[in-house]
Amino acid sequence: VDVPAAGLRLPVPEGWEVAGADALDDPVRRADIIARYPGADALLAAAAEMGDRAVPALAAFDPSTAGTGAGLATNIAVLVAQPPVSGPLLDFVAGFIGDGFKDTFGAEETARERVDTPLGEAVRLEYALPPRDGVALTAVQYIIGAPAGTILVSVLGPADVVASLEPDALVDAMQPLP
Repeated sequence: VDVPAAGLRLPVPEGWEVAGADALDDPVRRADIIARYPGADALLAAAAEMGDRAVPALAAFDPSTAGTGAGLATNIAVLVAQPPVSGPLLDFVAGFIGDGFKDTFGAEETARERVDTPLGEAVRLEYALPPRDGVALTAVQYIIGAPAGTILVSVLGPADVVASLEPDALVDAMQPLP
């Protein structure tokens, strides 16, 4: 899926519902997403709290969880912040984003490391979220210093499903847009 605001092409599982920046900015479309996908309200509210600091560029949801009453729909989200950052400032921004994520979702950070991606250097964060309906939840985030801005790519959902999506392979398969 092309994500022009982030300057990247991102693999998304076949059949997933993809909402680009225009759809995420449309109140009617947002309300529809929130109504159908458990946990989308918290995800989109967290993005909205960032205001102009980070703009939602894409959200993709696993349709098998729509309307099921599951605790959290598996999703992939991309946000873009300006300006692009690198070096030690990337670590600072990752800490800021991580603190917000922990506060919003009650998450516990379980791993943090520097990684390289096709778009640039990144900080990879992993979290355990409080279980919902007895299901263990996890999130993997990448804060990437890319030419188009500071890009946040997150994969969030039940721990076993997120693991099967192989977030590291997904990020490694990203491509910069020409």
